[in-house]
Amino acid sequence: MLNTQRSTSFLLYLEGKIYTPAKYRKLFLKASKLDAQEIPEAPYFTLEQALDEDWLPWQPE
Repeated sequence: MLNTQRSTSFLLYLEGKIYTPAKYRKLFLKASKLDAQEIPEAPYFTLEQALDEDWLPWQPE
């Protein structure tokens, strides 16, 4: 696991400077050539959840 203080700073940096769901959705749609209707406008998870190695967006069987 990452140092808590460093992790918090990193998350704030990503959320404030880099991480914008709309921007990355647009880039993803352009690169993937998928229909925009197939990709939700809002993510199903937070940035913190995505970076947590113990978090899963589904329940394992």
